[in-house]
Amino acid sequence: MSNRTKAIIGGVVTVVVVAVAIFIGWSFSSPKPVTVPTIQLSPAQQSQQAYRDALRELSNDSTSTAIVLLRKALTLDAGNMAAKAKLTELTNSATQTTPSAPTNPGSSTTTAPRPVAVDPFSETIKDLGTLLPKTFTGYSVGSAQVLGREGNVGGSPNAPDAPVSSIVWAVHDRNSGTAAQEFLDRTRKTLYPKDTAVVTVGGVKGYFATDGSLFAWTAYRRGRYVFEVTLTASGGSPADLRALSEQAAGAFPTKP
Repeated sequence: MSNRTKAIIGGVVTVVVVAVAIFIGWSFSSPKPVTVPTIQLSPAQQSQQAYRDALRELSNDSTSTAIVLLRKALTLDAGNMAAKAKLTELTNSATQTTPSAPTNPGSSTTTAPRPVAVDPFSETIKDLGTLLPKTFTGYSVGSAQVLGREGNVGGSPNAPDAPVSSIVWAVHDRNSGTAAQEFLDRTRKTLYPKDTAVVTVGGVKGYFATDGSLFAWTAYRRGRYVFEVTLTASGGSPADLRALSEQAAGAFPTKP
């Protein structure tokens, strides 16, 4: 073998050795991909989260929204005793009533009739129970519950194969139209961010939306009052409840 051939072979061997060394060094120095585990909350953990959300809504005077969240907590975990106790406390509260003025049969004084406001929903309505539905076809509607500036009433289906397990109608007095609109927008964005659609209820613009898993919601406002109805799906997607949700929202009285 000539010296020239030996030199060529030696050069080739050197190149191969260097390439192998570089490859091995790169393999050991390259960062390994990091896999981030996906954390899936159990139904019990989701129930506790719904309970904490309900307490937050109570601190914001949103009693009706809190009731919906407490029912969600119990749907996820029937053994959530804290949620059960708080729901019982809220739903068993006595309905507020306004005593009527005493009459004096012997008095001949005639009281002038109170002027009718152009928009009754711009004034304080003493009994919010008058703004809640009394009946809804296919459902048994319970007694109205009024707590301060919040009122609600629940309904349960008469048929066992109904698409929802419960309906809750709620009305909120927010003192002004601006505050009512802010409350409506905040509730839609934080609690029902899915399947949003603009709807019309009784000639008034409103919204339909869902939480993406269990609840369908339709709400609108008249003056300083927000009217909302929440349906709990008994199966399937809550987005399929839009028509029924709008019908339930139409059960609210159009005047006090």
